[in-house]
Amino acid sequence: MVTLILPRPSSRRNAERPPPLTHPTTSTTSTTSTVLLFFVGATLILFLFLRVFTTDRVIQMNMEIALALAHVCLLFPSQASSDVVLCRVLSILLHLFFTACFMFMFLEALHMYALVSYVVRKDGLLSRFQNVLVGWGIAICVTLVTLCFCYEKYGGPNQ
Repeated sequence: MVTLILPRPSSRRNAERPPPLTHPTTSTTSTTSTVLLFFVGATLILFLFLRVFTTDRVIQMNMEIALALAHVCLLFPSQASSDVVLCRVLSILLHLFFTACFMFMFLEALHMYALVSYVVRKDGLLSRFQNVLVGWGIAICVTLVTLCFCYEKYGGPNQ
């Protein structure tokens, strides 16, 4: 026969809970975002210092700027969790910056294809200004359309 011994219930029913520990993903995200910002900043300073403004470098610079701005938004998650408006604004900005980053990746692939194929002119399909305009413009349009239809879902509780 097996006897089951249960511990006595605690006499402190309404005892204070210890403060919650910092979530590991928060510190990991902050650390990796800081490291990424350092290296992206060094790359942008190098581009500006050497005055490299060719079409492919302008595309890469804008992609790095969008990535850096997205990671700046990721550095402040604890302040945004208590304020609904700030959380929503950060969610919208993250959507914009990551969409811009993907657009510039697409433009870089399109530019590389244009350089490899002999169908288009030698400098690529679009000029520097057109690449910047298309990259940021389409990202803003995609974010605005999504914002129009799904505004309430930005910055909502985790599900």
